[in-house]
Amino acid sequence: MTAATLHKPATRRCIVTSQPCEKTGLIRFVRTPEGGVIADIAGKLPGRGAWVTADIEIVRKAVTGGKLARHLGKDAGRTQVNAEFLFENLAFQVSRQLAASLSMLRRAGRLVLGRMAIEQNPHPAGLLVADDASQRETASLISRLQPDWIEYGLPAQMLGRVASRASLAYAGVILDAAAPEDVMTDRLVADIAYWRAFGTAQPDKTGPDEGCHAD
Repeated sequence: MTAATLHKPATRRCIVTSQPCEKTGLIRFVRTPEGGVIADIAGKLPGRGAWVTADIEIVRKAVTGGKLARHLGKDAGRTQVNAEFLFENLAFQVSRQLAASLSMLRRAGRLVLGRMAIEQNPHPAGLLVADDASQRETASLISRLQPDWIEYGLPAQMLGRVASRASLAYAGVILDAAAPEDVMTDRLVADIAYWRAFGTAQPDKTGPDEGCHAD
C-alpha cells in the first residue's frame, strides 16, 4: 500500500446529485430513534446516514423533494422530516463546530486574540475579522501584517467567547511550521465555510416541509 493510498480522502455519494464527493464537502443526516431527521456535522451519531452536498439549495432539495425521508426510511420505517427544526438544528451545529475549532486553536497556542496581541506577531498566517470591526482599522491592520488569508464577517460575540470577553474584533491564526500538514487550520477554514452556508439557514417556504415523510 502506497503513501498516496493511505492518505486518499474518504468519499461518499450525494443522495440528490448522485455525485461522489469527499466527506469534507458533504453533510451527513441521520434518522433519530423517534423517526425524525437531524444533521450530524461531527459525523459521530450512530445509525444509517444520508450524505448531501454541503450546499444550501441542494440540502433544501433533499428536504422538500422527500429524498432524505425516503433514503433514511428504507430500513427503519416511517421517517418524518421537520424542515424548520432540521435547519435550526443545522445552524446551531455549524456554529457550535466553528466555536469548537476556534477554542481548539487557542488551547494549542495558535490563536492570537485582539488587535494589540496580533500586532506583536510579525506575520500571522490568517486573520479573522469580526462583523462589527472598523473598516479603517481592518485595512490598516492588513496593510501592516500582510496575512496569507483573511476571513471577514465572523460573529464578534463568538470570537469574544473564545477570549472570555463580550466580543472581539480580530483574531490571528499562527502557522504550525513544525507540521507537514496544518490540519487544525484546514479544519477551521472548512468550519467557517459550513457556517457561512448554514449558520443562518432557513427552510424553503415555497415547498413542503413537515409533510415530507416516508413510510
